[in-house]
Amino acid sequence: MAGLALSRLGRERSRAALGRAVAAALVVQAGGTIARWRRGDRGGGRGPLAPAALGPVAAAWTTAEAIQARGVGGFAPWAPSDRCRLALGGALLGLALPWLFADLGRYVDDAPLLGRLYLGCRVPGRSERVAVHLGHHHGLDGALLAWTALALSRQLPNLSPGRGTAVCSVALAALLVYGLARAAEDAWLEQVVKRGWTGRRLPSLVERGRPVGWRAWLGTAALGLAVDRWWRPAVPAGRAGAASPRLRPTRTMVAGGIAAGGRP
Repeated sequence: MAGLALSRLGRERSRAALGRAVAAALVVQAGGTIARWRRGDRGGGRGPLAPAALGPVAAAWTTAEAIQARGVGGFAPWAPSDRCRLALGGALLGLALPWLFADLGRYVDDAPLLGRLYLGCRVPGRSERVAVHLGHHHGLDGALLAWTALALSRQLPNLSPGRGTAVCSVALAALLVYGLARAAEDAWLEQVVKRGWTGRRLPSLVERGRPVGWRAWLGTAALGLAVDRWWRPAVPAGRAGAASPRLRPTRTMVAGGIAAGGRP
């Protein structure tokens, strides 16, 4: 979101906006450090907050500045690739249903009919265990990341061609593949392995907050480059800074429109 918003602001404005976003992240870091000291955590906790805060702060700050400077924008026009986006987004929703229920403190198999499709609080042959624990799941994080990439990638054709657009395209492709991998790994374990259909698990990319499995990461990177080659040709090669004539302004604030809609 930050990259797409910066592309709307232009080179000079984007540098200033990014500097202010970094400054805001450092303020968050300072606030977290002060809070730790007040509660007696002299060791500094589990690490600095600035790297983790930089992403969301930069996205929120630069998006707000892009809206102030260029307006909200609107929907990108319909493209043939959007059928794939809708199908993939719908499949992700099917995977994410147990996690959405778990976030609300409920088991998915408590809902009528869904108990026939999904495992929830019961594991076949293991009465003492649950298939999908209550609370948040990393699979839902993966689905949210993939949905974000699918939505924001629709705005790539409305950006001015250049290195910034290329970086945004690669980043969104990597985000999509990473999110799909995280969601698939969690869903496979809970809905396939725990049914006893197979004992083989999908490779994990992150364990205990640390990247693992260099082969899986290489595969993820390769798939990300393939996705980038799939949707990169949709980016027109026009005059830098030219507005896309295909953008239809609306008053609806959608994820892609907030981040990158409107006229550059």
